[in-house]
Amino acid sequence: MDLFGKFSAKNKMSKLQKQQQEEFKAHVAHLNIDQLLSPFNSHSTKVPIKFSEAMIHRFVNEPLQRIMESNGVFNWPRVTNLLFPIRTLGDGNCLCHSVSFFLWGVSDKKLQLRDLLGVALTRNPAPFKYRWSLEKKYLNKQIETQLGMNVFVPQNYEDEWGRVVAAVTDCSRYYEKNRQYQYLEEIHIFVLANILQRPIVVLSEGVLRNQTGEIVDSHSISGIYLPLLCSATTCIKSPIVLLYNNFHFLPLVEIETADEVGKMRVPAVPLVTKSLESLMVHFLTQDEERRVQDLLNSYLHVREIPFSTESSIEMVPCAKLYWHPWSHLNEYLEIKLQMMAENDHKINEEHFRWNRQLRLDS
Repeated sequence: MDLFGKFSAKNKMSKLQKQQQEEFKAHVAHLNIDQLLSPFNSHSTKVPIKFSEAMIHRFVNEPLQRIMESNGVFNWPRVTNLLFPIRTLGDGNCLCHSVSFFLWGVSDKKLQLRDLLGVALTRNPAPFKYRWSLEKKYLNKQIETQLGMNVFVPQNYEDEWGRVVAAVTDCSRYYEKNRQYQYLEEIHIFVLANILQRPIVVLSEGVLRNQTGEIVDSHSISGIYLPLLCSATTCIKSPIVLLYNNFHFLPLVEIETADEVGKMRVPAVPLVTKSLESLMVHFLTQDEERRVQDLLNSYLHVREIPFSTESSIEMVPCAKLYWHPWSHLNEYLEIKLQMMAENDHKINEEHFRWNRQLRLDS
């Protein structure tokens, strides 16, 4: 059945990618760097935020999902929509891949988001560097208290900041297959939140594990990254939601689900852990630390949902998730299935010609 009229699947994909490009330009227009925005990969597909259960196994990292759910990282509230971690490339650019996939359904293979990070950190580094230094000092004081020793002295600041900037500037303009890029960190997430004018929530265990699953270290990447350098009135309040696990980022996408009694769940992500500890809000100034709740309410659509513990019912603060009208599940599924069918047909034709040639040669 032709679902697209006179348009083929590839033409329809091209139309969707143009929509992605326009949305991308709209979100970065305030940076005046349109010259960096090359067209999206013509062979990439638009994947909507809401998935059909029939397609989950094609994209979701199901083993990781089971581990993270059992450890209470996400999907622990019974009344919120389920989140699913989508597989991403492990090439050092997984943060940008994940954010790009969450927003537009394509990986950052042409390094568009990574380029924007480099521009932001070279054109106007001062506000980012200032907040980065404040958070470094705060986190290092915590480590020093635990270890009883100085782990980060002031003269290291410039070298460390140089590595932060170099991670997004010392790379090829175009994506190179099999190339390993430098891994990105907390400050890069904060910069992305400001570039896109949209909060980013990173969920994680907060620990690093070895191959046998033993905890070998901790980290502070999980938490809330608000676009604090932008006015809240210009920002989208629905956050980008990512999972971080052992140096790797994955987008967490939502699927509409019902609870045990058939009641539709709430499209929201908790702003606390399963133990009801508040997620860290990164890169705050001292003044902002005193009014963090006001900032959360300004940059996010915060609502409370009930959560049953063993002894009581607690009200859990969550950020409402909502999606834009260009995310069309059925449209994507039909496109994907049609392209897969076209590809299978080409493979079968090639296989038939190859077998025929073998018979003729013999």
